[in-house]
Amino acid sequence: MRISVRTRLTIGSVSLLALALLAFAGATRFVVGRVLWGRLDEMLIQQAKHDAERMARRGPTGPDGPAGQGRPPRGFDGPPGAPRPRPAELGLLLQPRHWNFDNDDTDGQTPWSTASLGTVKTGIAVFGKGEEDGMELRTYTLPLTDPEGHTHSAVQTAIPTGPTEAALASVTYSLVLLLPVLCLVAGLGGLWLTSRALAPIRQLTEAASHIEAENLAENLPEPGGGDELDQLTKMLNRSLSQLNDAFTRQKQFTSHASHELRTPLATIKTALGLLRRSDLPPALRDEAIASADDATDRANRLVGDLLFLARSQKGVLPVRRTEVRLAEALRAAVPAPATLEVFPTLTFATDRDLLVRLVSNLVSNALRHTPPEGKVAVHATRDGTTLVLTVSDTGCGIAPEHLEKLGQPFFRPDTARTRDDGGAGLGLSICHAIAAALGGTLTIQSTPGKGTTVTATLH
Repeated sequence: MRISVRTRLTIGSVSLLALALLAFAGATRFVVGRVLWGRLDEMLIQQAKHDAERMARRGPTGPDGPAGQGRPPRGFDGPPGAPRPRPAELGLLLQPRHWNFDNDDTDGQTPWSTASLGTVKTGIAVFGKGEEDGMELRTYTLPLTDPEGHTHSAVQTAIPTGPTEAALASVTYSLVLLLPVLCLVAGLGGLWLTSRALAPIRQLTEAASHIEAENLAENLPEPGGGDELDQLTKMLNRSLSQLNDAFTRQKQFTSHASHELRTPLATIKTALGLLRRSDLPPALRDEAIASADDATDRANRLVGDLLFLARSQKGVLPVRRTEVRLAEALRAAVPAPATLEVFPTLTFATDRDLLVRLVSNLVSNALRHTPPEGKVAVHATRDGTTLVLTVSDTGCGIAPEHLEKLGQPFFRPDTARTRDDGGAGLGLSICHAIAAALGGTLTIQSTPGKGTTVTATLH
């Protein structure tokens, strides 16, 4: 069975709250118990000390001695004729009891905790348990010593534990009764809060369900606020925009590739149609064969370039690095009237074929856009493990709005240019791919009417 996120969040939050409440209840019960029992012990200690001081001043007998045992404090006598309550029934301190160990004088008193008397003979005060009339007592036995350290007597005080235990039981009962109520309230509140918190996600889900490949340009509604959900929505919108751009480029690429291949195929088809004629003059036959041959070469080059770009985008373009003498390798890639400036003995470890193809494409592109009276120059320098190739021309230049699009397949800055003059628009795309495969970058700077400079930095 699938559980919704809302339910899981509610169950998790209520479970954590229940654990926290249990820990709080346990801690509260412990602290309250410590406080109540501590107050009882403090009362027992204070009464024992007070009685010990009284005995030291007046002796163990007299008006405040054992004869007053069992007398309730003033104010608890009750109405006339009513039975007088005992201190034990009220949870009050009982009258202290005394013992004299030297002459076994107990004044007829029975200790509440006999075991404590054996301990205090060693001079150590001790708490204990006792009983009177079926009620449990908390006792404290205080030894009395002379200046020589001899324990000659003891005082024992007591108080019923029933009221304290009843108070603790009441606290425990209240906490146990309160926990389920708090958990129920927390659960209902958690359902409401998670429902409000997840409402934007439900809106995003509904909006995303209507987005298809045809409408990737549509954005998801951003909740705002700058929180994590808002950041997620912005990231998804950026991803959708990138996907839309990728689909658009893919469609354009397919359309351009089909269009570029259609021209040489149409030329081949026309030439084959002419060659079927038996009355075709030899001159036209030769022209048709040459035209078909040129169209086939053009189609081959286009297919080869497309395959090269596809392999480079997949990262499977093979690179075979060897030590290359740059002057010798680049001389064939820089035909006249372009000039080459490179130190004769300069070498660099790179892929010779890819390097030659890179420079050849850049020079061909520069010559294509430079008038006969212009200049095209290739300059190669090495800086440590970096090779810097510069191809500059004094041609027509490129408009600034076209610079960012250079390198996209089939892009031509000059739409009025014929394919025979301008190529298929894959040259710079291939140059970018080669530069990336050789661990470098390709940058283009151009000024309309003055020329263009292309710099390839390879590693």
